[in-house]
Amino acid sequence: MSNETEWVKTWTTAPAEYDGFGTERIKIVGVTKNGGEMWEVRTPESHVAWQRGRYYSGSYVVILTADDLQDQKDFGLVVVL
Repeated sequence: MSNETEWVKTWTTAPAEYDGFGTERIKIVGVTKNGGEMWEVRTPESHVAWQRGRYYSGSYVVILTADDLQDQKDFGLVVVL
């Protein structure tokens, strides 16, 4: 059994104060139409459900897959920096 952490990516507009359980901010991938920063974050797999729920609790944008992020970019809802 490996002790290596499995990470899951999420993209969100939530501020860092909403991060917990080892979630790490990777980079800003764009801005939303209303000027909010869209962050790529990574969370230990065992805490992903909690972390995403935390973002949802603040009514922040939460994108679950790279394909969904690309759709947001294609529709002009997220502008790439």
